[in-house]
This record gives sequence, C-alpha cells and structure tokens, in this order.
Amino acid sequence: MQLVLRVLSKVNPDDAVRDAGLTKRGSIITALPDDHVFSLRERTNPEWRIIHLPLATEEGVADFLAPEDGDHETNPMLLRRKFSFDFEHPSLPPSFAAFIADDARAEPVFSLSFTNTMLNPLKKVNPTRFRE
Repeated sequence: MQLVLRVLSKVNPDDAVRDAGLTKRGSIITALPDDHVFSLRERTNPEWRIIHLPLATEEGVADFLAPEDGDHETNPMLLRRKFSFDFEHPSLPPSFAAFIADDARAEPVFSLSFTNTMLNPLKKVNPTRFRE
C-alpha cells in the first residue's frame, strides 16, 4: 500500500461546515496499491508526503480513510476523517520526522515495513468539536 499523508492542514476559516470536510494534518488523503506510479507533481507537493507500506493491506489502512461516525447529511460538522496518523509515535524511526519536515522532498517516498497490526497504534482519534 501507498498512503498519501497530509502534512499541511487544509482550512476554511470563513465556513465551519466546509472546514470540517477538509483534511487536516495527519489525515490520509488516499491509499493506493504498491504499483501506483506517482507523477512528479504528486511526488513534490509540499502539502503531503507519500508513505510506502509494503506489508500493509487495504483492510489495514481502511480506518485511516473512514469519516467521523454519524450521518454527514444531518450533521455536516462531522470531520472528514475519524483518525489521523500519529507523526510523533515512538514506534516510528527518527528518519520519519526528517522526511515529514523536508519540504524540498529529497526523498519523494518513505518506506515503512509496518504490518497492519503495527499501524494500529499510529491511529490517533481526531478531536471532536461541539456539535448541535
């Protein structure tokens, strides 16, 4: 699996409903198969990073793509992603923090040999907001 991981939050300060629907820092934007080839523009976009997880499966990353629980039609303030990727988790190698911080994208893709089980502790529940 390859994950596109947002490192810069998308925000809409003028519209709280639209802001809730935008991905934030730590959100997985999408998950793609190992054989997906990213364009140069995708590999160098400063808003996200690409993580290759050769030992993970689609089922293993599904929670990262799930929206916040609830009916988004009746409650538009629900977040686009229930979980975010914990950048500071101690199981991540020190080189991962350098990869996240590198806006020049010296390495366009970071490979982590994490299994589905090893990914579970990296799921951080996004804080919920007050909702009517």
